[in-house]
Amino acid sequence: MPRNRAVAILIKDNKLLATKRNNHGHHYYALLGGGIEPGETPAQAVVREIKEEAMFDCKLERQLYEHHLDNGDKHYFFLCSIQKFDEPQMDPTSPEVLHADPDDTIEPVWLNVVDLPTTLLYPLEVRDWLIEDLEMGFRPEVRFADIKLSERRQTL
Repeated sequence: MPRNRAVAILIKDNKLLATKRNNHGHHYYALLGGGIEPGETPAQAVVREIKEEAMFDCKLERQLYEHHLDNGDKHYFFLCSIQKFDEPQMDPTSPEVLHADPDDTIEPVWLNVVDLPTTLLYPLEVRDWLIEDLEMGFRPEVRFADIKLSERRQTL
């Protein structure tokens, strides 16, 4: 059964909100987001995920990107905003905190957008679009891509 995801792209003061990950020794960053729950729209899911993963109330601006994976999953990427710049923190009642694994850690952080070209930020395909769009301006239409899981980039 497909597992659809909603993902936030939240930029404030030239910083991008991301999660710093240590997955059993593999260190990388990822955009905040997660699975869309039954009865939830992608837009509702991304707002919920930002609350759980950073404790921010965000405003949804618009959808930027959409990936259709060859396993049937769809990933929706939304431009979001917050009113004040603050330090993100995980919701202490979130499953990631309640069932924490010391070998699989997640920490919300702000990344400088100028560092994105040298940052291992998954998915790399979206990182590349984001770098381009921050330089050239966001396109008015949603950018779509069909992604083969076997061809997803894992390294810079």
